[in-house]
Amino acid sequence: MVWDAYKLMTTPECKYCGQKEHIRKHGKGSTGAQRYQCVACDKTFQQKYIYIAYQPEAMEEIITRYQTGESTQEISEHMKANMSTVKRCLGQADLLEKA
Repeated sequence: MVWDAYKLMTTPECKYCGQKEHIRKHGKGSTGAQRYQCVACDKTFQQKYIYIAYQPEAMEEIITRYQTGESTQEISEHMKANMSTVKRCLGQADLLEKA
């Protein structure tokens, strides 16, 4: 019982579906950060991202900027993200042909 409470306190919440009970460790990222997998939605995530363009908020900003008419070049320069990262993000959102 105490272990379950501790596990819930230390386990991160899924960034996609909000679940906290169905999270398991899923290896390490390229920077050495712990990766997690949500068993409920089958997505993987990290608690903290080193590269700003991989943060969920940054991906939302890329999509919003593209929808308001900014070019991929302008988004790349403003966000200080690689052009291929911007195109991949837009491709995943089905807004651009996959790069």
